[in-house]
Amino acid sequence: MSTSSLDSTTTGNVRAMRRWADAVNRRDLSDASSLIAADVVDHHLPPTLPPGRDGVVMWCTLLCDALQMTIHVEDVVASGDRVAVRATITGRHVADFGGLAATGRTFTAQMMSIERFADGLLVERWENVDTAGIIDQLTS
Repeated sequence: MSTSSLDSTTTGNVRAMRRWADAVNRRDLSDASSLIAADVVDHHLPPTLPPGRDGVVMWCTLLCDALQMTIHVEDVVASGDRVAVRATITGRHVADFGGLAATGRTFTAQMMSIERFADGLLVERWENVDTAGIIDQLTS
């Protein structure tokens, strides 16, 4: 693969990642879904959700509905088919989430992810969120 082709692909992957985050923030999950491969592997999905695009969309819907989550992208590092993201997520707990009844409290947490793309679609992702920090903010 030539350097110019690699740069173009990497740039396209960064654009797709940013479009995905923007779609989630707008609560436009049909747009977000259009950027995800049907057989995407999300290593962060709870085991109770189905694999693939359906599970990712269900998870995003839950985060948007119950936590009113917003993604604030802080840093992006990309190479080839991988895009690494450092983000701050914020939200308000307005509905049942993981067995915890709505508290109305707000939260701020750090998130890091690595997204892998193929043909402009998200095909695999790894994510690490400060879940303990979120729970502490919602229950303290």
